[in-house]
Amino acid sequence: MYYFAYGNLMDIDVMRRIAPSAKAVAVACLKDHQIAFAKCSDPSQAGCTLNQVEGTQTWGIQYELSEEDMATLDKAAGVPHGHWEHKSIVLRGKDGQEMSSTTYVIPSASGPYAPPASYVAPIYKGAKAFDLPVSYVSTLEEIIVEAQGNAT
Repeated sequence: MYYFAYGNLMDIDVMRRIAPSAKAVAVACLKDHQIAFAKCSDPSQAGCTLNQVEGTQTWGIQYELSEEDMATLDKAAGVPHGHWEHKSIVLRGKDGQEMSSTTYVIPSASGPYAPPASYVAPIYKGAKAFDLPVSYVSTLEEIIVEAQGNAT
């Protein structure tokens, strides 16, 4: 199975704690989507999501993992409780190759989320480890700083 990580699961150490079979297979981009931070329908749960925004892009890591690990990832993300849901997507790799994947989005956000440093540290670690484009990392930093400053 394939899973596209664009948030804290870009850190392979965080990903492998949940899904030990996870193997990073590509750095990829999702067009017309922008990373955002939001609370789930249960406001005690929050994290990354994607907003459809024409002309934007979100870079991340395409992982290959076992079906068993995907089921474990679903439980950890609260998919059975509606905190996150699967979204089928088409990515473009750094080499221009298209690839299908699935990722998570928050289906019914209940408000903005100010991600703490402990949540964003793995995002930055993964972005650096997988050498995401410098221009995207700058945009990512701006989005994170804005989310930390504007959400309550």
